[in-house]
Amino acid sequence: LRGREEAVRVCQIPLGVHYMLLPTLLRAPEILQDFAAVPDAVFQADLRLLSGILSDAAGNPAALRKARLSLDHFLSDYYPLLIGAMGFQYRSGTPTRLGAVLLLHLSYLIMLSGLVLLQIAVDPNRNDYLPEQMSLCLSGRGSLLMESLPEPVKTSLWHFLTMFNNRRVASLSLLFSAEKKMEIPVGLSTLRNTVYDLPPASPVPASVSVRPEELLPEFLLRFAREFPLSAGALFPGFFTNDFYHPFSAWGEAAVTAAIDQSFVSRETPRPYDSLAGWIGSLLEMAAAPRG
Repeated sequence: LRGREEAVRVCQIPLGVHYMLLPTLLRAPEILQDFAAVPDAVFQADLRLLSGILSDAAGNPAALRKARLSLDHFLSDYYPLLIGAMGFQYRSGTPTRLGAVLLLHLSYLIMLSGLVLLQIAVDPNRNDYLPEQMSLCLSGRGSLLMESLPEPVKTSLWHFLTMFNNRRVASLSLLFSAEKKMEIPVGLSTLRNTVYDLPPASPVPASVSVRPEELLPEFLLRFAREFPLSAGALFPGFFTNDFYHPFSAWGEAAVTAAIDQSFVSRETPRPYDSLAGWIGSLLEMAAAPRG
């Protein structure tokens, strides 16, 4: 904020829990059957209801709002049970597909947060105004899910911040809030007693400071190292055991095609929208039958 009521620059990463889970559930609502063994009659009744709503919404855009609200309520009511079931199956060597998708998106969210910090840190006109301690604020249903993860999983997620060797990352803290997402921007908008005599902010290019064709494969390989079972479930046949050629021909082709679709095919690319869209493109290509 640099002492002002309005932020000098705002970067909003478009990755919420609906963005993370809803597209996968619309494509394959049957993956909820991974939780069919949970011994809770009320949970099972609501699970069947949600599965039916998702199936109806898959080909009906008018039903998307109902599907989104239903998913939101389901996550709110059952997130401790869901995290417990995901963790049990993960430890047994058979991760749920929903849990794998969630881990992939959360890893990506943490990496993008590190990328934002990198962009700020490399700008000499911004460095002096950054606090020593910075926070990443997570709110809403996604915050509840992430806060409930086992500590070893949180530690693995934290490793995605260190991909950029950014000195600011070491002092970053995670803040969790069960309140609605608007809590944070509304709080910033009501600041008082601010200072106005600071020099004007310099413009910052709205561009990604690393090349996507290098960043995104590196992220996927890091995900495979941190969460090998989830990577194997989501991207079968993508990886090899060759250190110098870690991707199979199929995996490399899918990653390249997803990058092209997200960054080249867009008419008016916005960096973080394009980056956020890459995960969805990659998951679609990984699930598509091979010719």
